[in-house]
Amino acid sequence: MRQLEAAAPLPHRRMECKPGDEAQVDFGTGAPVITPDGKRRRTHVFRIVLSYSRKACSEAVYRQTTEQFIRCLENAFVHFDGVPRLS
Repeated sequence: MRQLEAAAPLPHRRMECKPGDEAQVDFGTGAPVITPDGKRRRTHVFRIVLSYSRKACSEAVYRQTTEQFIRCLENAFVHFDGVPRLS
């Protein structure tokens, strides 16, 4: 325990940006859903977070295609009522 307590803390860097400068985007694995026809389908979750305010928007989709990715981005920009400079 003494060795662990004496170890130097891990360094971390805070990323700073101006309002509206950037957003961070990712896809993750979502929970499976049961469709109206009774079939179980896996989902993917699109997530975008505005770096300055940390406001976020998420959308569940069935496929990670380029078309779906662009549609998710467009939906997020409508939700945020604007487009960040970088994403």
